[in-house]
Amino acid sequence: MITNRFLKTLALPVAAALGMFAASCSNDDNILDEQQPSAAKYEIPVTVSATRSGDDASTRAVYDSGTRKLTFEEGDQLFIQGTDATAGTFAGLLSNTAGAPGTFSGTLTTTNAYTGTFGTLFGSASSLTATLLPKDYSTKAAGYLTLSGEGACQTLTVDVTKAFVTAATADAAKKLAIEQLSLERVTAYSSGFALAPVNAVLNYTLSGLTASTSINVTVSDGTTTVSGSVTTNSSGEASFAVGVAPGGTTKSYMMKKGDEQTIEFRANLSANKVYNITRSAAGSSDCLSGVFSVASGKTVKFSKGNLQATYNGSAWSWAFATNQYDCIGNAEGNTKVSNESPFVSGYSGASTTVDLFGWSTSATLYGISSLNNGGDYSGDFLDWGAAASKDLGYGWRTLTKDEWLYLFGMEASNTDKSGHARYRKYFRATVNSVKGIVVLSDDISGISNIPEETSRGTVSTFSGKTYDASAWSALEAAGCVFLPVAGFRYGTDVKNVDSYGLYWSSTTYASYARSLYFYSGSVVPIYSSNRYDGCSVRLVQDQ
Repeated sequence: MITNRFLKTLALPVAAALGMFAASCSNDDNILDEQQPSAAKYEIPVTVSATRSGDDASTRAVYDSGTRKLTFEEGDQLFIQGTDATAGTFAGLLSNTAGAPGTFSGTLTTTNAYTGTFGTLFGSASSLTATLLPKDYSTKAAGYLTLSGEGACQTLTVDVTKAFVTAATADAAKKLAIEQLSLERVTAYSSGFALAPVNAVLNYTLSGLTASTSINVTVSDGTTTVSGSVTTNSSGEASFAVGVAPGGTTKSYMMKKGDEQTIEFRANLSANKVYNITRSAAGSSDCLSGVFSVASGKTVKFSKGNLQATYNGSAWSWAFATNQYDCIGNAEGNTKVSNESPFVSGYSGASTTVDLFGWSTSATLYGISSLNNGGDYSGDFLDWGAAASKDLGYGWRTLTKDEWLYLFGMEASNTDKSGHARYRKYFRATVNSVKGIVVLSDDISGISNIPEETSRGTVSTFSGKTYDASAWSALEAAGCVFLPVAGFRYGTDVKNVDSYGLYWSSTTYASYARSLYFYSGSVVPIYSSNRYDGCSVRLVQDQ
């Protein structure tokens, strides 16, 4: 067998991380020449050395959790394919050499007659890819890596939608994912190949579940969906890993537990990396006590305050305002929003907090942007509740337009237990010197002296009823929700603080998005706001 070491260094393109790797074969060879049972085989013997580097962050070969290093394992194979002007298409499966795990030997088959060495072939090839197949790949990656055909017509099918592995511990899940997913970038050099993984691995730990229970989990980036079944351990944790193709831009990976939960991981993934993601599936303790009907037979509880996002100089985190009447208005934070990462600038302290958000889309950091361009907010809706789940726990979401409408009783048939139209279930008030609207829960039996709206959408003023912090605490304990008048943001200019309240819904309307809008003289649950307007967000949990 010939061993050829060639001197030319060749940087080769990255193999696509999804879909099918195929050595293209001429239809003429197989269809028009009926006397030829199969394509002609021109074989080139090959022995090459393959080297690779990496540690815990790399994603292929055998992962040793003790040394946190990657090594080749006897039994690994290297599938090579490419195209050359003279040789035509070529492909071959090289096997590990016994006693020398980094050396691969085998035969390349070309569709056209070729008398050169493989070194010459690699140097002149217009395309050359290699995929490292782990030992026992047909078992480890059953249905995920499939090699079929023969000779130069061999085809390697890679189905990343099946790259889902589970284990009882996170370390085991990571090891399986690393060894199972093996899309490689190849660089030819003087003594063989340098290999580097193209893919990334998302290594999840989902807590807050029922112990020793099987659950269905789906992970999607909006294009590719990966599903599998996971059994929780005795602590109610499920560990699993999925292989994904980095997209070069920040994406949101939506993880769903059955049909019940949506939990989000948002990142700009890099090849050759393992991302350890921990999320809680348990409900949050930040719900208020009151239960509110938002549709026939459908109830929710509100968060304890408006949503806030805080930047600490390196990362964003999510929280709810401490009190229902808290809002930032035109103070630092809302007025320091910028149009590029990290989306705030020039702030004076160690951190800054924003609570007015443009309508959330995949094009922005959940609306934390000063851009006043509709095109920048034209993507699919990404709920702030999913974004906040990493800090606030599972279950939060934004009300739809119809749910705001139902809540405020703008339907004649929408009545409370006493038969009154539900517009009598809210009133304007001032709480702890902050203007806003008080919304009463379904059960108001423990509350006395409740003012009533005189007609749909009209009352006198916000000063019709005033509560200090102590008096409000009693109403809050009885189930009342308060929506402060926080104004809205246009770029970095915060307008109408203490006059207008605008709260986003999750519903679009043409190029706009629906919002709840109120001021001293009217309540409009189906107002249309520009998506780039910064409005308040109040999240709910289904009951």
